[in-house]
Amino acid sequence: MYFVQSKKAHTSFKREVCAFFCLINKLTLIKIKMKFKAVFVSVIALIILSCGALPPEFKKLEELTIFKVSSDKQSIVLDGVINSSAFKEFKKLTSEYPAIKLLEIINCEGSINDEVNLKLAHYVHQHKFDTHLNDNGIIASGGTDLFLAGKKRSLGENIRIGVHSWGDGEKIQATDFPRGHKYHQPYIAYYQSIGATLKEAENFYYFTINAASANNIHWMNIEEIEKYEMVNTNSPIIVYKEKPIEISNDIPASFPKEIIGKWKLESLIIEEERVSPKEVMGTSEVYQNYEVDNNFISSVGKQLDRGTWAFSKETQSILIKNSGITETFKIAYFKNKQMTLVLNQGGKEFLLNYNKVK
Repeated sequence: MYFVQSKKAHTSFKREVCAFFCLINKLTLIKIKMKFKAVFVSVIALIILSCGALPPEFKKLEELTIFKVSSDKQSIVLDGVINSSAFKEFKKLTSEYPAIKLLEIINCEGSINDEVNLKLAHYVHQHKFDTHLNDNGIIASGGTDLFLAGKKRSLGENIRIGVHSWGDGEKIQATDFPRGHKYHQPYIAYYQSIGATLKEAENFYYFTINAASANNIHWMNIEEIEKYEMVNTNSPIIVYKEKPIEISNDIPASFPKEIIGKWKLESLIIEEERVSPKEVMGTSEVYQNYEVDNNFISSVGKQLDRGTWAFSKETQSILIKNSGITETFKIAYFKNKQMTLVLNQGGKEFLLNYNKVK
């Protein structure tokens, strides 16, 4: 997915990221020229959206409501990237439900507005909210920073916490600057503002920028979560573990051999609305290439991503393995060189319509 730790740095290097959904959990980086600066867009192999000053095709991202009150009125629930209205939305709910002091996170893979994310994190910390990452939840980049603002921090099971460096979208990354450089200080100051000592803030910050480059993501393991005190309660730490799959060189007889070849993504259906690849990813040249030896190549424009694929006879699904993560695509339709795959991500269903071109 794309992820960039997002908070106001008061420097020429901003880290902005927001994941809309992912297909293969491989981070690639696309740069979009926005009104103010180049804003980062990470794509999990095929699809992820990111934006700052949004172009027209991405404006819907700013219109999403990402907070709601739980059915038992015991928590405010976050599901989505932090957009420009997030702080006002959260503050409104807290005024309507002043007794609630728990922020539950389903998924928060970053921010498209670092100033708002910083303001929200300070509010969460100053008003002594606890934060909890739900079972199967994901936080990364600005989402990780927001989680750390909680007074008490706890985790569900099968969770993922992502960190990485920041960059300028070209060649410059945080690690290009020496320890103690002024460009590092705003990030360190943020961690201090939410309760970390200077040493703790520096240790965690320098860990994040060295853990993965700006166009990659590092998923923290149990030892790292404990070392940097990501949680301060007695909740068990159970991180996401990939279920191993067997890759066979023989395509099962029950699966059409016509899958071998190059498939072009023609359209997507997101929340019952059909959209084009260009609307989502800025290019219409989006492909999946299935090879006989179970190698897999996806491409978005000129960006290539490699992995392996397998077929599950039991679930009638394609399993694509990339960077240690396996994603499952249910085969909804396969006929006359047309294929529709279904991806369930974060409780949402996305339909991907492909035509075979080679």
